[in-house]
Amino acid sequence: EKGVERAVEMIETSALKEDCVLVVYLPDCHESIAGIIAGRIREKYHKPVFVLTKGETSVKGSGRSIEAYSMYEEMVKCGDLLIQFGGKKC
Repeated sequence: EKGVERAVEMIETSALKEDCVLVVYLPDCHESIAGIIAGRIREKYHKPVFVLTKGETSVKGSGRSIEAYSMYEEMVKCGDLLIQFGGKKC
């Protein structure tokens, strides 16, 4: 819940809420719960969401999308900027 609260605070107190895709950096969030937080943020704002966390050697993240947006297809477009990514292709 703290992670969700922190993400909502970041979104509400910045221009993030105007973005079509929400990207929130929570460096202290454990990567195992980033997806849960992303899902709850998606439900609240009805937008695709990435929650990024501080990994051992790079930033790691988890995303949750909406039906009208193919997160995978959009990530392919900028794949040269990413070390690795994956997920469902539907």
